[in-house]
Amino acid sequence: MKFFSLYLTINLVLTAAALLLILSSPALSRFKSALQLRLHYAVMFFALIVSIGAMLKSGGEIFEPVVKVWSASGKANSDQAMVGPSRGLMQIHTGTVPVPADYFFLFMMGLSAGAALVGIWHLSKGFRNLQRLLKSSVSIRRIGKVQVLISDQVQVPFSYRAPGRAYVVLPQYLLTNQNSF
Repeated sequence: MKFFSLYLTINLVLTAAALLLILSSPALSRFKSALQLRLHYAVMFFALIVSIGAMLKSGGEIFEPVVKVWSASGKANSDQAMVGPSRGLMQIHTGTVPVPADYFFLFMMGLSAGAALVGIWHLSKGFRNLQRLLKSSVSIRRIGKVQVLISDQVQVPFSYRAPGRAYVVLPQYLLTNQNSF
């Protein structure tokens, strides 16, 4: 049960960290890509350390079951009740409000679906921008399935592979400035 609790904690914290990074991506767009990547790695590493640290510090399960059943007989106090024919003890935590596993599962599925929708939206936005860039670029050569394009909108050359086709997009200044090679 301890492993299951650790697994749930890690998933919950990493999901929250990923959602934070996805929602903060527009604000991070002004930073360089290398810095953004380092920041993403640092946040995910911190989330992993926090979840493992919370598990080790508590010394037990974070998501404790609401009811624990023992088969040994004994005397019941105010938090325990005598149950069953063998008079085993059942401990009921009265100070907490139990959250059914179904609700927790639905919450996590909703959170995952929301994060997936945000990711799909960002992916489709990038794909539309790429298609717009390819349409506005000028083709200078085609070699088999590879098409070489020139664009004044890009600063760095890049390549892109689509099903059955590949594109190489070069900035315009590479062709106009002979010293750039």
